[in-house]
Amino acid sequence: MINLATDSYGKLTIIELKNTEDRYIVQQLTRYYHGLIERKPRLDGIDYKQPVKLIAIVPSFHIHNFIDKKYTILNIDFFTFDVVADLSIEK
Repeated sequence: MINLATDSYGKLTIIELKNTEDRYIVQQLTRYYHGLIERKPRLDGIDYKQPVKLIAIVPSFHIHNFIDKKYTILNIDFFTFDVVADLSIEK
């Protein structure tokens, strides 16, 4: 599922969130980007004249993700996350 967001200037951000490492996340974001730019759906507040920001969020990145990102012309930001259980809470 594609996740879209905009900032206060109407700049579109495409966010891909995965719960496991994904070797092809850069290619997936690229396809989402292509579909949006080709179709330009009429979504409230989006200014298609501004560059689109792409964000990948996963627990860890495959080494090939960094290679793919290095050679793409699109600007993609990588973020990782951890899920932490708080075992100190009594039930």
